[in-house]
Amino acid sequence: MKKTVHYRRVVWFDKVKQTLGEMLSDCLEKIQDDVLPTFDVGNSIECLLARRTEIDGEWYLHFVTYERGAPVAVINTSIQANSVEASEQDTEGDNEFIISQLFCLISRNDILWVTHNEPMREGRAQLLISQFIDHCGAGHEFTQFMFQVVLDQAIIDNALQDGIEYIDLSVGSFRPTLEQIVNGGELPKAPFLGGVGKLFRGRATEAAKQAADNLEARLILRPGKSWDKPAVMDLLAGTSKRVMSDYDNEFAIKTKNGIRLTAEKISITRDVSIENGNRRVLASMEVESKMREVLLRLRDDDITDGT
Repeated sequence: MKKTVHYRRVVWFDKVKQTLGEMLSDCLEKIQDDVLPTFDVGNSIECLLARRTEIDGEWYLHFVTYERGAPVAVINTSIQANSVEASEQDTEGDNEFIISQLFCLISRNDILWVTHNEPMREGRAQLLISQFIDHCGAGHEFTQFMFQVVLDQAIIDNALQDGIEYIDLSVGSFRPTLEQIVNGGELPKAPFLGGVGKLFRGRATEAAKQAADNLEARLILRPGKSWDKPAVMDLLAGTSKRVMSDYDNEFAIKTKNGIRLTAEKISITRDVSIENGNRRVLASMEVESKMREVLLRLRDDDITDGT
Protein backbone atom coordinates (compact mmCIF):
# COMPACT_ATOMS: atom_id res chain seq x y z
CA MET A 1 0.00 0.00 0.00
CA LYS A 2 1.37 3.40 -0.98
CA LYS A 3 1.31 6.01 1.76
CA THR A 4 2.40 9.65 1.67
CA VAL A 5 4.84 10.98 4.26
CA HIS A 6 4.45 14.73 4.86
CA TYR A 7 7.35 16.85 6.13
CA ARG A 8 7.19 20.23 7.89
CA ARG A 9 9.21 22.26 10.33
CA VAL A 10 7.73 23.54 13.59
CA VAL A 11 7.75 27.34 13.80
CA TRP A 12 6.91 28.85 17.19
CA PHE A 13 4.76 31.94 17.66
CA ASP A 14 6.23 32.67 21.08
CA LYS A 15 9.81 32.54 22.31
CA VAL A 16 10.03 28.90 23.35
CA LYS A 17 13.51 27.63 24.19
CA GLN A 18 12.61 23.97 23.80
CA THR A 19 12.19 22.09 20.54
CA LEU A 20 9.02 20.12 19.94
CA GLY A 21 10.99 16.90 20.46
CA GLU A 22 12.26 18.07 23.85
CA MET A 23 8.78 19.20 24.87
CA LEU A 24 7.30 15.82 23.98
CA SER A 25 10.03 14.09 25.98
CA ASP A 26 9.02 16.13 29.04
CA CYS A 27 5.36 15.27 28.46
CA LEU A 28 5.94 11.55 28.01
CA GLU A 29 8.19 11.29 31.08
CA LYS A 30 5.07 12.06 33.13
CA ILE A 31 3.23 9.04 31.70
CA GLN A 32 3.95 5.52 32.92
CA ASP A 33 5.26 3.12 30.29
CA ASP A 34 2.28 0.78 30.61
CA VAL A 35 -0.31 3.57 30.27
CA LEU A 36 -1.90 4.46 26.92
CA PRO A 37 -3.00 8.06 27.44
CA THR A 38 -6.34 9.23 26.05
CA PHE A 39 -7.57 12.81 25.68
CA ASP A 40 -10.64 14.58 24.39
CA VAL A 41 -10.37 16.30 21.00
CA GLY A 42 -13.92 17.69 20.78
CA ASN A 43 -17.28 16.71 19.28
CA SER A 44 -17.43 13.52 21.41
CA ILE A 45 -14.21 12.31 19.77
CA GLU A 46 -11.32 10.97 21.84
CA CYS A 47 -7.72 10.25 20.94
CA LEU A 48 -5.48 7.43 22.13
CA LEU A 49 -1.69 7.49 21.98
CA ALA A 50 -1.46 3.88 20.90
CA ARG A 51 2.32 3.57 20.52
CA ARG A 52 5.39 5.63 21.34
CA THR A 53 9.07 4.88 20.82
CA GLU A 54 12.20 6.98 21.18
CA ILE A 55 15.55 6.49 19.42
CA ASP A 56 18.36 9.02 19.86
CA GLY A 57 15.93 11.75 20.87
CA GLU A 58 13.60 11.13 17.94
CA TRP A 59 10.03 10.32 18.95
CA TYR A 60 7.64 8.15 16.97
CA LEU A 61 3.99 8.61 18.04
CA HIS A 62 0.92 6.74 16.80
CA PHE A 63 -2.35 8.56 17.55
CA VAL A 64 -5.78 6.97 17.02
CA THR A 65 -8.95 9.08 17.12
CA TYR A 66 -12.22 7.29 17.81
CA GLU A 67 -15.82 7.82 18.82
CA ARG A 68 -16.45 6.00 22.07
CA GLY A 69 -19.22 3.43 21.81
CA ALA A 70 -20.06 4.34 18.21
CA PRO A 71 -21.69 1.53 16.21
CA VAL A 72 -20.14 0.31 12.98
CA ALA A 73 -22.00 -0.03 9.71
CA VAL A 74 -22.40 -3.62 8.52
CA ILE A 75 -23.91 -5.31 5.49
CA ASN A 76 -24.88 -8.92 4.92
CA THR A 77 -23.21 -9.77 1.61
CA SER A 78 -25.18 -13.00 1.28
CA ILE A 79 -28.35 -11.02 0.60
CA GLN A 80 -29.25 -10.68 -3.06
CA ALA A 81 -28.25 -7.39 -4.68
CA ASN A 82 -31.82 -6.20 -5.20
CA SER A 83 -32.62 -6.47 -1.52
CA VAL A 84 -29.35 -5.41 0.12
CA GLU A 85 -29.83 -3.69 3.45
CA ALA A 86 -27.26 -1.92 5.58
CA SER A 87 -27.47 -1.78 9.35
CA GLU A 88 -25.46 -0.86 12.43
CA GLN A 89 -23.77 -3.13 14.93
CA ASP A 90 -22.48 -2.17 18.35
CA THR A 91 -18.78 -2.51 19.03
CA GLU A 92 -18.13 -5.19 21.61
CA GLY A 93 -15.99 -5.25 24.72
CA ASP A 94 -13.20 -2.70 24.78
CA ASN A 95 -13.30 -2.10 21.04
CA GLU A 96 -14.09 1.34 19.67
CA PHE A 97 -14.86 2.71 16.21
CA ILE A 98 -11.68 4.21 14.71
CA ILE A 99 -12.14 7.47 12.84
CA SER A 100 -8.57 8.31 11.83
CA GLN A 101 -4.94 7.54 12.64
CA LEU A 102 -1.93 9.83 12.71
CA PHE A 103 1.64 8.47 12.67
CA CYS A 104 4.28 11.06 13.59
CA LEU A 105 8.06 11.17 13.73
CA ILE A 106 9.52 14.19 15.54
CA SER A 107 13.20 15.11 15.55
CA ARG A 108 13.84 18.41 17.32
CA ASN A 109 11.65 20.82 15.31
CA ASP A 110 11.31 18.57 12.27
CA ILE A 111 8.10 16.57 11.97
CA LEU A 112 6.98 13.88 9.53
CA TRP A 113 3.49 12.39 9.51
CA VAL A 114 1.33 9.80 7.78
CA THR A 115 -2.46 9.59 8.03
CA HIS A 116 -4.78 6.61 7.65
CA ASN A 117 -8.50 5.73 7.51
CA GLU A 118 -9.44 9.25 6.43
CA PRO A 119 -7.43 12.26 5.20
CA MET A 120 -6.23 14.67 7.85
CA ARG A 121 -5.25 18.18 6.83
CA GLU A 122 -2.08 19.81 8.08
CA GLY A 123 -3.97 22.04 10.52
CA ARG A 124 -5.75 19.05 12.04
CA ALA A 125 -2.47 17.17 12.58
CA GLN A 126 -0.99 20.27 14.18
CA LEU A 127 -4.02 20.68 16.46
CA LEU A 128 -3.93 17.04 17.56
CA ILE A 129 -0.32 17.35 18.76
CA SER A 130 -1.13 20.66 20.50
CA GLN A 131 -4.06 19.01 22.29
CA PHE A 132 -1.84 16.17 23.49
CA ILE A 133 0.74 18.63 24.88
CA ASP A 134 -2.05 20.56 26.59
CA HIS A 135 -3.41 17.28 28.01
CA CYS A 136 0.00 16.62 29.57
CA GLY A 137 -0.23 19.89 31.50
CA ALA A 138 1.98 22.23 29.49
CA GLY A 139 0.98 25.89 29.45
CA HIS A 140 -0.89 27.53 26.58
CA GLU A 141 2.29 29.19 25.31
CA PHE A 142 3.78 25.76 24.62
CA THR A 143 1.08 24.88 22.09
CA GLN A 144 1.47 28.01 19.95
CA PHE A 145 3.22 26.75 16.84
CA MET A 146 2.55 26.10 13.19
CA PHE A 147 3.89 23.73 10.55
CA GLN A 148 5.66 25.05 7.49
CA VAL A 149 8.56 24.28 5.16
CA VAL A 150 11.65 26.47 5.42
CA LEU A 151 14.11 26.04 2.54
CA ASP A 152 17.07 27.95 1.21
CA GLN A 153 16.67 29.16 -2.37
CA ALA A 154 19.65 27.03 -3.38
CA ILE A 155 17.81 23.87 -2.29
CA ILE A 156 14.77 24.88 -4.35
CA ASP A 157 16.92 25.64 -7.39
CA ASN A 158 18.67 22.28 -7.12
CA ALA A 159 15.35 20.46 -6.79
CA LEU A 160 14.00 22.17 -9.91
CA GLN A 161 17.12 21.27 -11.84
CA ASP A 162 17.09 17.63 -10.66
CA GLY A 163 13.66 16.91 -12.13
CA ILE A 164 10.11 18.22 -12.45
CA GLU A 165 7.13 15.91 -11.93
CA TYR A 166 4.56 18.43 -13.18
CA ILE A 167 3.81 22.12 -13.68
CA ASP A 168 0.12 22.88 -13.09
CA LEU A 169 -1.01 26.25 -14.48
CA SER A 170 -4.50 27.45 -13.61
CA VAL A 171 -6.02 30.06 -15.91
CA GLY A 172 -8.87 30.63 -13.46
CA SER A 173 -12.31 31.45 -14.82
CA PHE A 174 -12.60 30.23 -18.40
CA ARG A 175 -15.14 32.85 -19.58
CA PRO A 176 -12.77 35.80 -20.23
CA THR A 177 -10.36 33.43 -21.95
CA LEU A 178 -13.17 32.01 -24.12
CA GLU A 179 -14.38 35.46 -25.11
CA GLN A 180 -10.91 36.57 -26.09
CA ILE A 181 -9.83 33.56 -28.11
CA VAL A 182 -13.15 32.99 -29.90
CA ASN A 183 -13.82 36.65 -30.72
CA GLY A 184 -10.40 37.33 -32.12
CA GLY A 185 -8.80 38.90 -29.09
CA GLU A 186 -5.32 38.28 -27.82
CA LEU A 187 -4.73 35.91 -24.95
CA PRO A 188 -3.24 37.39 -21.80
CA LYS A 189 0.49 36.86 -21.55
CA ALA A 190 0.86 33.48 -19.91
CA PRO A 191 3.10 30.50 -20.70
CA PHE A 192 2.05 28.08 -23.44
CA LEU A 193 -1.45 29.47 -24.07
CA GLY A 194 -0.85 30.86 -27.54
CA GLY A 195 -2.19 27.80 -29.33
CA VAL A 196 -5.40 27.47 -27.35
CA GLY A 197 -7.34 29.70 -29.76
CA LYS A 198 -6.94 27.13 -32.54
CA LEU A 199 -9.29 24.81 -30.63
CA PHE A 200 -12.30 27.10 -31.21
CA ARG A 201 -14.20 28.25 -34.30
CA GLY A 202 -16.80 30.98 -34.67
CA ARG A 203 -18.06 33.53 -32.16
CA ALA A 204 -18.98 32.68 -28.61
CA THR A 205 -22.71 32.32 -28.02
CA GLU A 206 -24.40 33.53 -24.84
CA ALA A 207 -25.00 29.92 -23.84
CA ALA A 208 -21.31 29.18 -24.28
CA LYS A 209 -20.38 32.22 -22.20
CA GLN A 210 -22.72 31.19 -19.40
CA ALA A 211 -21.34 27.66 -19.45
CA ALA A 212 -17.80 29.02 -19.36
CA ASP A 213 -18.57 30.72 -16.04
CA ASN A 214 -18.65 27.23 -14.50
CA LEU A 215 -15.37 26.08 -15.98
CA GLU A 216 -11.81 26.50 -14.85
CA ALA A 217 -9.04 26.19 -17.39
CA ARG A 218 -5.88 24.34 -16.47
CA LEU A 219 -2.73 23.40 -18.27
CA ILE A 220 -0.55 20.66 -16.80
CA LEU A 221 2.92 19.99 -18.15
CA ARG A 222 4.38 16.58 -17.41
CA PRO A 223 7.73 15.23 -18.62
CA GLY A 224 7.55 12.08 -20.73
CA LYS A 225 9.62 8.94 -20.54
CA SER A 226 12.76 10.92 -21.40
CA TRP A 227 12.35 13.32 -18.49
CA ASP A 228 15.98 12.80 -17.40
CA LYS A 229 17.47 14.09 -20.65
CA PRO A 230 19.51 17.23 -19.87
CA ALA A 231 17.61 19.35 -22.42
CA VAL A 232 14.22 18.32 -20.98
CA MET A 233 15.35 18.94 -17.41
CA ASP A 234 16.78 22.36 -18.32
CA LEU A 235 13.58 23.36 -20.14
CA LEU A 236 11.29 22.38 -17.27
CA ALA A 237 13.58 23.91 -14.65
CA GLY A 238 13.74 27.19 -16.56
CA THR A 239 9.98 27.16 -17.15
CA SER A 240 9.37 26.58 -13.44
CA LYS A 241 11.52 29.54 -12.47
CA ARG A 242 9.71 31.82 -14.93
CA VAL A 243 6.33 30.66 -13.66
CA MET A 244 7.36 31.35 -10.06
CA SER A 245 8.63 34.84 -10.85
CA ASP A 246 6.26 36.08 -13.59
CA TYR A 247 3.03 34.05 -13.56
CA ASP A 248 0.11 35.93 -11.96
CA ASN A 249 -2.48 33.13 -11.78
CA GLU A 250 -2.54 30.15 -9.45
CA PHE A 251 0.07 27.49 -10.10
CA ALA A 252 1.62 24.40 -8.54
CA ILE A 253 5.02 22.93 -9.31
CA LYS A 254 5.98 19.46 -8.04
CA THR A 255 9.60 18.31 -8.21
CA LYS A 256 10.77 14.72 -8.49
CA ASN A 257 12.04 14.76 -4.90
CA GLY A 258 8.64 15.70 -3.47
CA ILE A 259 8.81 19.49 -3.10
CA ARG A 260 5.56 21.21 -4.10
CA LEU A 261 5.62 24.96 -4.69
CA THR A 262 2.72 27.36 -5.08
CA ALA A 263 2.50 31.15 -4.91
CA GLU A 264 1.59 30.90 -1.22
CA LYS A 265 3.42 27.96 0.33
CA ILE A 266 5.89 25.12 0.04
CA SER A 267 5.13 21.53 1.02
CA ILE A 268 7.22 18.37 0.93
CA THR A 269 6.03 14.78 0.62
CA ARG A 270 7.67 11.43 0.02
CA ASP A 271 5.83 8.24 -0.96
CA VAL A 272 6.53 4.96 0.83
CA SER A 273 5.22 1.43 0.39
CA ILE A 274 3.73 -0.35 3.41
CA GLU A 275 3.54 -4.10 2.83
CA ASN A 276 1.63 -5.04 5.98
CA GLY A 277 -1.55 -3.03 5.91
CA ASN A 278 -4.92 -2.44 4.32
CA ARG A 279 -7.52 0.33 4.19
CA ARG A 280 -8.39 -0.20 7.85
CA VAL A 281 -5.09 -0.87 9.64
CA LEU A 282 -1.36 -0.42 9.08
CA ALA A 283 1.57 -2.18 10.73
CA SER A 284 2.74 0.60 13.03
CA MET A 285 6.31 -0.73 13.38
CA GLU A 286 6.71 -0.84 9.59
CA VAL A 287 5.36 2.71 9.26
CA GLU A 288 7.91 3.85 11.84
CA SER A 289 10.76 2.16 9.97
CA LYS A 290 9.78 3.74 6.65
CA MET A 291 9.40 7.17 8.21
CA ARG A 292 12.85 6.98 9.78
CA GLU A 293 14.26 6.10 6.34
CA VAL A 294 12.54 9.16 4.86
CA LEU A 295 14.00 11.36 7.61
CA LEU A 296 17.50 10.17 6.74
CA ARG A 297 16.95 10.97 3.05
CA LEU A 298 15.64 14.43 3.90
CA ARG A 299 18.79 15.02 5.92
CA ASP A 300 20.91 13.91 2.98
CA ASP A 301 19.06 16.49 0.85
CA ASP A 302 19.78 19.23 3.47
CA ILE A 303 16.05 19.81 3.92
CA THR A 304 15.74 19.16 7.66
CA ASP A 305 16.58 21.73 10.30
CA GLY A 306 19.61 19.88 11.60
CA THR A 307 20.10 22.19 14.58
